[in-house]
Amino acid sequence: MYFALLLSIVTVLVNLASGFEGDVQTVCEHDTLSISCCDDGYVLSVIAASYGRHDRTTCPGPTLTTSCDASSSLNVVQKACNGKSSCSVTASNFVFGDPCFLTFKYMSVTYDCIQVEEKGVCEHQTLSLSCNDGDALSIVSASYGRHDRTTCPSGPIVSTACHAGTSLDVVQNKCNGKSSCSIAASNSVFGDPCWGTFKYLNVGYQCITDAQEKSKTVCEHQALSLSCDNGGILYVIAASYGRHDRVTCGSGPIISTTCHAGKSLIVVQQACNGKSSCSINASNSVFGDPCVGTFKYLAVKYQCL
Repeated sequence: MYFALLLSIVTVLVNLASGFEGDVQTVCEHDTLSISCCDDGYVLSVIAASYGRHDRTTCPGPTLTTSCDASSSLNVVQKACNGKSSCSVTASNFVFGDPCFLTFKYMSVTYDCIQVEEKGVCEHQTLSLSCNDGDALSIVSASYGRHDRTTCPSGPIVSTACHAGTSLDVVQNKCNGKSSCSIAASNSVFGDPCWGTFKYLNVGYQCITDAQEKSKTVCEHQALSLSCDNGGILYVIAASYGRHDRVTCGSGPIISTTCHAGKSLIVVQQACNGKSSCSINASNSVFGDPCVGTFKYLAVKYQCL
């Protein structure tokens, strides 16, 4: 009870200290974090999440390190919560893995309640999303599978509790930061989460105005640094480590201009989201090598909340 009260006070202080209008919630290891949106028509958008330990005062217990963070934190919480009116996630090694053995950990989540546009198509169809010229797509939620019997009812239905775990990653990588995109609702794109069931793809998204969006690019082997002024926090919309043209960072060998590290977005989001500043190296050791022998660059689109 004491720790829950203490964490609530810390949350209030964090929110007052920044210009961010969302919320930050923290629970100790083995506890369950529950978050929700009170207003009708609003859904959760998880901006940052960390399961690990970064100080000695939060959730006191055995502490061997204060610099540990499960790399899966943001991805796990986004998939559990984004696009829903409420969700619960347990702060445990079973959910996130153990980033620091013999250290008592905690989970902190930064989130906002937002309104999104929603669009869906049936299996074998193509979903097209677009924003006004100059605006950029930001995918909040995505699910390829089936959750009811009424949506796209023209095929066989064996299960109404099926969801491709890759859904959010795939659609974010395809669409985030672009003014428009198209993606096929098919097993070849997402995998088959429920064999024998006719599925559909539902996506929740926002359009980020050009005035809100910032961008930065660095060449391979350099460090990309982002920051926000006046107490703002970073939210990474899109990221790509690879190469898409011959002009950017053109001083090295170029074998391919269609290469992209698939984990670019989640790596940069995990490193930067929710912070006032961050730095990340544009290197194969961080992102993997999506095109051997090609000199690459890291391009990031972000906003300050």
